[in-house]
Amino acid sequence: MADIISVHHYPHPRIRRLITGLHLVALILAVVAIVVELGLGVVAGPLLFGMALFTAIMLIPLLMRTVLHPEIELTADGLTLHPMIWKAQFVPWKAIIGKTEHPLLFNNEATGRLLYGKRYRPREGMVIVVNDGARLLPIYRILGSVAGAGNRSAFAISSTTHTGYEVLRDAILQHLDGSITL
Repeated sequence: MADIISVHHYPHPRIRRLITGLHLVALILAVVAIVVELGLGVVAGPLLFGMALFTAIMLIPLLMRTVLHPEIELTADGLTLHPMIWKAQFVPWKAIIGKTEHPLLFNNEATGRLLYGKRYRPREGMVIVVNDGARLLPIYRILGSVAGAGNRSAFAISSTTHTGYEVLRDAILQHLDGSITL
């Protein structure tokens, strides 16, 4: 493995740990709720099967959030993604095939100036699309679908979720020079 060039963590590590813990609790509760609803559906009635289906559908955004903005290590060979819960995965530079606009970023200058005053800076971000050769977890495909990249794996970077965002963005764009913008 090549030496690490730069590391891009979440700006507030305590908040990241708190969010990670809350996501774990929510995922565990949702899975337990599905099992209980299915069990009670057999005894009490078919309405609980619908509730189990609804709970399972509600798992999708929770799972997507666990891989949405992974912490990233840059190396000469590629980048290593460190999602909230799952194991770290290496993505070689050649596996990055494109970028698209971040669908969840919204800038409202009036509210930003009200909250941050002179320190207000519009949020920037993009979704990086990865080919199947990188063998990312299937959860990354959910994000690719939401971002309009079809059934491809993807991860997002943002100025509010990564320290040194400009360095990270420039490094990724440097390796994307001949690739597509979705």
